[in-house]
Amino acid sequence: MFGRTFPLAGTASESIERLRNWADGRCLDSDAPGIYSRQGKSPRKSRRNIPRDPSVN
Repeated sequence: MFGRTFPLAGTASESIERLRNWADGRCLDSDAPGIYSRQGKSPRKSRRNIPRDPSVN
């Protein structure tokens, strides 16, 4: 049943990007005190080498 799993960042990257844009100025930041802001933030580097292409798995 759970033989194949895929990282959410690779399979739902567009949805995650839409949520980040929506959260800008509306939600509390989980990493820093205050309201979340996309300004000045660069995409985070993954700590692991995760293939983004689902067909690679």
